[in-house]
This record gives sequence, C-alpha cells and structure tokens, in this order.
Amino acid sequence: MSPPGVNKQSPSKNFNSPKKKSPKKRNKSSRKWCEEERELLIEAVKKYPCLYDTNSKSYKDITVKTNAKLEISHLFENCTVEDVTTQWTQLVDKFRRVRKVSNIEDPTGTSTEDSRHQLPQWDLYHTMSFLDEHIKQRARFTNLSSAKVL
Repeated sequence: MSPPGVNKQSPSKNFNSPKKKSPKKRNKSSRKWCEEERELLIEAVKKYPCLYDTNSKSYKDITVKTNAKLEISHLFENCTVEDVTTQWTQLVDKFRRVRKVSNIEDPTGTSTEDSRHQLPQWDLYHTMSFLDEHIKQRARFTNLSSAKVL
C-alpha cells in the first residue's frame, strides 16, 4: 500500500512534463496572385477602413470584416475569403518590413555612400503607403548607455 498522495501511475506516463507547443501554422493560400491582382486588392481594401483602421467603429466587428472580405473576393476569379485574408496579411507584413528597413537611422558621421537609409525597394510600397497613418512603429530601446561607433 502506498502512502496517501502518492500517484500509483506507471513511470512511463509522466504527467508533469511540459506540454510541447505545436509550431504555428501559417495560413497558406493555394491561390497565386499576380502584381495586378495585388494592386487591385490594395485598392479594394482602401474602400473598407474596417480592415485596416483601428479607429474605425467596425474594426472589431468580425461580421462586417468578413462581409467586406467576401465582397473583395468576388472581384477575383476562384478567390475565397481566406485567400483575401492571407494575401492582405502578407502584403501588410511586407509593407511593415520594407518600411522598417527604409527608416533605419544611420550612425552620426556616416557618409552618403555608406548610408543604410534606402528608398523602399518594393513596387507596391507607394500603393500601400495609405497605411502609414494607421500602422505605428514601436519605439526602439537599448540597454546600452551609449553606443560606440567604430
């Protein structure tokens, strides 16, 4: 007889081991988008502030957002709401990355040739630039008291 509070389960079943998290699944769309379709998608999304403007009253209304995506999906052949969602998410992510790279500040004293500041190298950047006022960049912090430039 085992003392109270002792688990009689077999040692092979370790219930105290941490659960492994499954890797986050990316929402992959089977649909291939050409540049013209991406531009059309961006122009269509502009008409629905509920999809990008966090200040919009309907931004958190899933029904309104789904209906907007459904209407947008009808503009394209063989396109679902999931395809629109996936492609729009990818476009916004790319816009954020390109904007972040183009806004990197150079250390003091850097020549123009050595500058890291570049013009955005993405054809759809200017089409997506209406998002500038809706997407805020987070402030960068460092734990260093001062940075040394070599």
